[in-house]
Amino acid sequence: MDPEIIEVASIFAILTGVTWMVKLIFLGRGPIRRRPDPAQNEAMEQRIAEVEDRIEQHLAAMNESHRDQLLELEDRLDFAERLLAQQKDRGGLPPPPPPPPPRNEGVVTSR
Repeated sequence: MDPEIIEVASIFAILTGVTWMVKLIFLGRGPIRRRPDPAQNEAMEQRIAEVEDRIEQHLAAMNESHRDQLLELEDRLDFAERLLAQQKDRGGLPPPPPPPPPRNEGVVTSR
């Protein structure tokens, strides 16, 4: 094997190892782990509780809104069903209107 490749690979491996050691030590995953401040813990728990309450209120409002929309749609469906039943009792629905004539947009006709 070429000695230059071995040298580059070993330098890369050493640098990678050093990088991971620095990351583990200084970012809280190694022996110098930062101790959490109890005041910060309490403040964070209070903030989380506030956010949870706001989310629950928002979801409840959305649920109420969706329920109202569903009730309105049910009323409209009932109304449409009653109209269709009345038309059926009167002898059927009127025939549909004829389709509109086709439009010749962009078509140039020579005269």
